[in-house]
Formats: sequence, C-alpha cells, structure tokens
Amino acid sequence: MNRRVYLDNNATTPLDPLVQKEMAHALSVHGNPSSIHAEGREARAFIDDARVAVGRLLQCDHRQIVFTSGGTEANNLAVLGAARANADRGRHIITSSIEHSSILNACHQLESEGFEVTYVAPTPDGIIEPKAIAQAIRPGTILITIMMANNEVGTIQPITEIGSLAKQHQILFHTDAVQALGKIPVVIDELNVDLLSVSAHKIYGPKGVGALYHRANISVMPLQRGGTHENGLRPGTENAPAIHAFGVAASILNKEGAPGLIGLRQKIEADLENTSMKVICQNAPRLPNTINFYSDSWLGESMVMAFDLEGIAVSNGSACSSGIIESSHVIRALGYNEDVSRSVIRVSLGKFNTEQDIDYFLRVVHDLENRMGSRIDGGVLE
Repeated sequence: MNRRVYLDNNATTPLDPLVQKEMAHALSVHGNPSSIHAEGREARAFIDDARVAVGRLLQCDHRQIVFTSGGTEANNLAVLGAARANADRGRHIITSSIEHSSILNACHQLESEGFEVTYVAPTPDGIIEPKAIAQAIRPGTILITIMMANNEVGTIQPITEIGSLAKQHQILFHTDAVQALGKIPVVIDELNVDLLSVSAHKIYGPKGVGALYHRANISVMPLQRGGTHENGLRPGTENAPAIHAFGVAASILNKEGAPGLIGLRQKIEADLENTSMKVICQNAPRLPNTINFYSDSWLGESMVMAFDLEGIAVSNGSACSSGIIESSHVIRALGYNEDVSRSVIRVSLGKFNTEQDIDYFLRVVHDLENRMGSRIDGGVLE
C-alpha cells in the first residue's frame, strides 16, 4: 500500500518545506560562528536572527535564549544546572510522576548527588494540581519543574498558577514546554516561569536543536566545560544551519499561529464512541491534537504494527526509548494497570493532516476492530 498517513506528530513533525529549503541553503555557509571574517559573520547572523525569532515567538527577551541540541538537553540544563547552582539555598526539588524521561532521569541524577526529590502524583485525569505542589513545598525547596503539556496524553497543566505559587515562595520554576509550543499559546510573561524548554522538531523544524529560556539574574550551572558560547551556558561550536532552520520554523509559527486541529480530534473521539475504544483523560484540558486510547482487546505495540501495515503511523506511548517496548509510566501514574499501560495508542495530529486522512484512519480502526479476536497474541491479529 502506497498511501501513508502520519499521525505521530508528538514524536516529531515533518519539516516544513520552507524550513527545509532554508536549512539546505544554510548548509552551504561553512564559517565558524565565532570567527570574525565574512564567512564567520554570515554563520553568526543565522544564529543571531534565529535567537530573535524564537524570542519573538515566546514574547521574551531574546538575549535570554540559549540554543541546545534539543528538548532533552534543555531540560537537563534547566534541572541539573539550576539545582547545582542553587544548592547553597537548599537541596529539595519538586516534580511530577508524569514528566518526560529527560526530567525524571535528571531528577534521579540529582538524588544520587544528595538532593531530595518529591514526585507529585497527577489526578486520574492527568492534572498536577497546584494544591498538591503547595503541600510538597518545604524549607529548602529550590526548584519546581512541571511540564506544560504531557507528551503522551496531552493534558495541559495549570502552569501559571503553579508559577505564581513558586514565586510566592521564592522558588525557581521550570516548565518543559516542548509539546505545548505550536499547539497552544506559550507566552513567557503569562506563565510565571524562570526557565522554559522548547524543541525545533515539534514545530516543523529539524531534529537536534532546541532552546532554553532562562530569566535574567538566575543562576544556572553549565553541564559542559569549554568556551563561552551561548553566554557560557552551552559551550561548543553552534550548529548554525539547524539553529537557522529553528528560527525559520519559529517565524512561520509566529506568522501562521497554531493549526486548528480540535475539529479533527473531536471527529476521531466521536467516532471512537461507537467502538470498544476508551479515550484516556477525555474530560481534562488537553492539547487540541492529542488522543490517547486503548481497547481491552488489543496490545498497543501489536496495533502500532497493524496500523503501520495499513499505511498509518501512530505510536504506543513516548518515542524517546530507542524502540524499546515498555509500559507507559504516564498511564501507570494515572492509575491504570500494566495491561492498559502497554495497550494505549497515541494519535497526534499535525498541520499537514487532512479530513481525508482522518476518514481513512477511522475506516482502518473499524476494520482492525472487526478483525480482532478476544486478544492479540504474539503480534498477530487472531
């Protein structure tokens, strides 16, 4: 079958054609951005312009933008860098049990260094309540890190309220906005954040480049040692072509706005009501592009392959585990059992999806359901 329908935009988005064209052009510029000759200045201009574009998108001072290799590095720089730099003020961190693995593993690293971490549990609908954060605050709490929107179930967290709480207690506040950017408004001054992570490949830019916003006058310790690149927070020669492409993607998003995907999501959910599928966190505030559902009659990884054979790309949880099939820590944290946490299917829409794509997807859903036996065994539909 030649037809392909891509419904895994939370894993990564396709390159926007204009971004691809601009990145190809930037690859021909071979100067080192730190060099003062013409070639170096041309490469530096790419970075400077991209920094302004990302700052304009986030409505913040572009001088507070640090480019990284992606969302994972931005999250690590925020959590490890802020905690280590402020350890003299305390050694307690607050996060949630449904964060991205880059946050959770950074927190585990801090625990090995003697920090204490409180992992706040979500409500059954996937929300981290401000009152739960308030209950976790104690003397010595120096950092709170809560994602803006969950990458698996799409729930949107009350970041402004949590940020206000952090500000009242003079606690640094970081949010992982990687999944939020490009889907809902992300405006720095409205969120009460000190640090915020984003990634290019979630907004139709290239993989391998992201950014960390850090408020002026807060202390962050770099993860690496080297030169003074990125205000000393991220040493190493910058990837000018990728950063330029990130800036182009940011400019396109700033001009076009977030795509209107709620109608397509609602169409899918309305149709799933006529099947055995159950939508997770359906009544919670969610990203307009994300649906996470399961059936008691299938295993998620088997169904991902079944959809793929029908020309449809969906996912079974997060895409950040190097292809390892494991149960979703997010779904388990919501109170579901191991079977359900291995059975979820995530559909994440993007700006290039059409109503015809959704019609085809729904036909395949019904066809696969009709072909299912009482259970899927060994990756083969019974």
